[in-house]
Amino acid sequence: MHLVLGKDHPSTLQTLGVLVFVYTSQARLTEARNTAKFLLEEDKRILGASHPQTICAMGLLAKIYVARGEFGTALPLQMEVTKAATISLGAKHASTLRYSSDLAMIQCNMGDWSTAKLLSAWCLQSHTEALGKFHPHLFSTMHCIGIILREMKAGNINDNLALALKFHIAAMNFRRRKFGKNHPLTLISQLQLAITQQRHGDFLPARHNVEEVLKSRNKYLGESHPDSLSARHELNLIKGHSGELNEAIEDEADILQLRTLLLGPDHPDTKESQQKL
Repeated sequence: MHLVLGKDHPSTLQTLGVLVFVYTSQARLTEARNTAKFLLEEDKRILGASHPQTICAMGLLAKIYVARGEFGTALPLQMEVTKAATISLGAKHASTLRYSSDLAMIQCNMGDWSTAKLLSAWCLQSHTEALGKFHPHLFSTMHCIGIILREMKAGNINDNLALALKFHIAAMNFRRRKFGKNHPLTLISQLQLAITQQRHGDFLPARHNVEEVLKSRNKYLGESHPDSLSARHELNLIKGHSGELNEAIEDEADILQLRTLLLGPDHPDTKESQQKL
């Protein structure tokens, strides 16, 4: 495309964003990070720091850091994204709300439950008011709130889990209708639902959901993809509760080896596998 339009054309830059997505989907996270950094610098140079496409590129880089488990690097970058979008687009613009929801998820991953919960609740209300009850971004926020409710330590844990299940079911059902049962967003919601079901003690439906996610991810991403390994890991946790401990330990050892190779020894997913073993 750069031969026809030129390397500085906005459409050429957008193609770099597609390349980042491809690298990420293939778990080539170092290449994804380097390309995203280059894209952000080019967007700043050509379009300016406050251009929506530049803000989007900044958010894309933050997502790569999250995928790499570098939450401390992702957090200030995502805060900058949200602030820039609020100034350029407005606090209740669809993109700003999406960036805010992404910020809440990073806060959740870093254990800042109270801040994440407040931000997500604001996003949910704002999404409903600005975009309506059936906008895809609304259900992304519901998905986020479900995770926060499940993980937070404050309040009644059983009540939190019961409410989290409702949010996860709503998000998964919407995404299944909107995108199909094998869409990556649907599978993310289904896996998070399964994790919450497992925490709630609902092991049979949890296992059914994890096995569906694993089957789909193995088919479309490959058995060694980090997302497939995440589903295998959750299945092993359920097996451990179901009396299949030896099988779970053996498989988790294989997951640990693959995660160390693909993600590195310091990635949170790798460390989680080490901890469970």
